Amino acid sequence: MKQRLPDAIDLKIDIGGLNAVFTRHRNQWSIPNGARVRRDGRIITVSRPRETNCDFGEGPFSTLVLRWGDVSTAYYSTGIKNIEVRMAVTPPLRIAISLPGFARKIFGMPFVQSFLKAQIARMPEGPSDEVLRTGRRVLVGVTNTNGENARARVTTGQGNLLTAQAGVEIARRVIVGEVKVGFQTPSLLYGSDLILQFEGATREELK
Repeated sequence: MKQRLPDAIDLKIDIGGLNAVFTRHRNQWSIPNGARVRRDGRIITVSRPRETNCDFGEGPFSTLVLRWGDVSTAYYSTGIKNIEVRMAVTPPLRIAISLPGFARKIFGMPFVQSFLKAQIARMPEGPSDEVLRTGRRVLVGVTNTNGENARARVTTGQGNLLTAQAGVEIARRVIVGEVKVGFQTPSLLYGSDLILQFEGATREELK
């Protein structure tokens, strides 16, 4: 999208299709610290993010801003200084994000964190085979100062499986010498079409 709209100043990434099956790793939400967004190049905390809507191709879904790594990495990949990552809302996510300030402080106390981590450790380590056969959709949109925008919808395989496949492929490329020394993001090093080589991945440019 940055290539389609080179003067973009705002980037929104909406993630949908993440199922409601909870595993250890998915439940490692950092509730006490709130959501994170990038504003004018700086990462800031949003204590009470507002709910928005996004159509992933099957009608509108409610979405909420949360803490996600793309707030950091997408900035280096695109140079865009205003970034939000939003996720389709599930009931547990809405509860976690909507907790009042005093409740978040309680969740941040060491003994509460220890209790929660003990409960999380009892959950499944990873998704089931049935869940691994499901997919997700990501809607990416950019906007410039004139109000012009560009959007695309990316459909991928299940997130855990895609992460493993991408990690193996990037490691393979590094081993054969396809690498630059120093900090890189996958798209900076291997291009924006890297995602499309994995099974079930498609990209649709939207009007």
